[in-house]
Amino acid sequence: MKNFKKKIALLSALALAGTMLAGCGQAKEGDTTEATTTAAEGDATEASETTTVAATEAAATKNDGTTLTVMTWNTEFTGFVRDYYLKDHPLPDGVTYNPVEFGVGGGDASQYFDQYMDSGKDLDLFCLEADWALTYLNSDKTTSLEAIGIKESELDGQYSYTKDLGRDSSGVLKAATFQACPGGYAYRSDLAEKYLNVKTPDEMQAKVKDWDTFLASAKTVKEASGGKTKMTASLGGVWQVFASSRNTPWVVDNKLVITEEVTDFLNLAKTMVDEGYVDPNIVQWTDSWLPLGTSDATMGYFVSTWGIGDVIIGPAAGGKGGATWGKWAVTEGPQAFYWGGTWIAPSSTCDNADLVADIIRYFCVNEDSMKAFAIGSNSFVNNKSVMQAIIDEGSGKVENLGGQDPNPIWLKNADKIDLSFMSEYDGEIKKALNTAYTSYVNGETDYDATIELFKDQVAQNITTLDWDE
Repeated sequence: MKNFKKKIALLSALALAGTMLAGCGQAKEGDTTEATTTAAEGDATEASETTTVAATEAAATKNDGTTLTVMTWNTEFTGFVRDYYLKDHPLPDGVTYNPVEFGVGGGDASQYFDQYMDSGKDLDLFCLEADWALTYLNSDKTTSLEAIGIKESELDGQYSYTKDLGRDSSGVLKAATFQACPGGYAYRSDLAEKYLNVKTPDEMQAKVKDWDTFLASAKTVKEASGGKTKMTASLGGVWQVFASSRNTPWVVDNKLVITEEVTDFLNLAKTMVDEGYVDPNIVQWTDSWLPLGTSDATMGYFVSTWGIGDVIIGPAAGGKGGATWGKWAVTEGPQAFYWGGTWIAPSSTCDNADLVADIIRYFCVNEDSMKAFAIGSNSFVNNKSVMQAIIDEGSGKVENLGGQDPNPIWLKNADKIDLSFMSEYDGEIKKALNTAYTSYVNGETDYDATIELFKDQVAQNITTLDWDE
C-alpha cells in the first residue's frame, strides 16, 4: 500500500464538534493557570455546551409549523406515512403534508440530504440507512427522541440492535426504526429436494448450518446437477452476511482494522469460485442477477426480510405465476445477519414536534397500528410481541414460499444481531472490499495484494482515518 497519513479533516471535525467538545478541556502546552481557573473555564465550557444542546432541542419542540415535511431517498416511508398514518390521522387544519423524495438508492442519499438541509428548507422528520446513520446522529442535524417527548422506555419492545444503531456516540437515542431486517437463506425448495434430498426448511438448515456444511452441500449440488446449479447467486450476498455479522469494529482509534471477517470472507469466496459453487461474473443488483432464479442456475439468495417480496425473491421467481413462483423457502443460513433497515429521526429544525412524535409512535411503539402496518405492508416490524402474534394467528404465510411463514426464521436471527460496534464508516468500508475481492477470486492478486488494494480503496474513500507511514 502507498504511504498514507490521513488526519481528521476540518469538515469532519466540525461535523463531530458536538460530541468532541466535552473532551477538549485540557490546558494548552505551557499553560500555568491555576487549577481552580481551569476548572472554572471547564464549567463555563460545559454550561455553553448545555445551552447549545438545550437551544437545539428547544427548537425541535416547536409546534407552529404549517408543513409536515418528511424526507427520504425513495418513496417507501413517505408512502407509508400517507397510506397508513394519514389515513387514520388527518393533519390539523392549516397543516399540509410535504414528502421530499429523491428517487435514489439509500447509498446515494446523503449528498441529496446535505444539499436540502443546507438550503434551509423546512424539515421535520427524515430517514436514515444503517451504513451511514451515525453521520447524522453525531451531528446537530438531528435531535433526541426525548426532546420531542418520546421516552426510551416506550421502545422496550424493539430489538436491542435497532436501538443501538439509533444512538449517537454519547449514547443518546435520536432515531427509531419501524422494521427489523434480520437475514436468512432463501432457496429453491424443489431443487433442494432433488439434489440434497430435503423437504423442509429445518432439513435444509441442517445442510447450511455453518460455512463448512454450506460448502459441502454446494459440492453435492454441483455434482448432482452436473455443474448447472450454483449454491448461491452472487458473492455480494455472502459478503453481506460476513459484513453485518461481525463482533469487532472495523475502525479502532481512528485506524482501519482488518478483522477476521474480512479474511474469512476472502478465503471462502476464493474457494467458492475455484470450486464452481458461485459465478464470480454475476454481480448483485445487475440485470443478470435476479433472472438466475427463474431457471435452475442457482439454489438460492441471501436475503433480508424485505427481500422476500417484490425486491428479490418475487422477481427471482418470475413474478406471480412465473417459472418458479411458489417453489421457494427460507431458512436461517450459516450465520445470523441483518441487511438494511430505515431509521427515522426528528430534524433539529422540526417545528411539528407533536406530529412527528405521533408518527414515530404509530410505526414504532403502538402495537395495534404496528400490527396493522405489518400485515398490510408484509413487513417484519420492530416489535417482538407483534410479530409473535402474527405468527400465532397464522397471518404471515407467503404464497411464493409455498405457504411458509418466514417470520419464525426472522425471529430466530434477529435476537442474535449485535450492532454495538458500528461506525459511520461502515458503508464505505463494505463497498471498498466489494471492489477489492473481485481481483482476488479471479486470481489477479494474491491475498496480501488484495488486502493492500482494500486499504487503498478505503483510504481514497475515507480521508479522515489515520494511517501509519
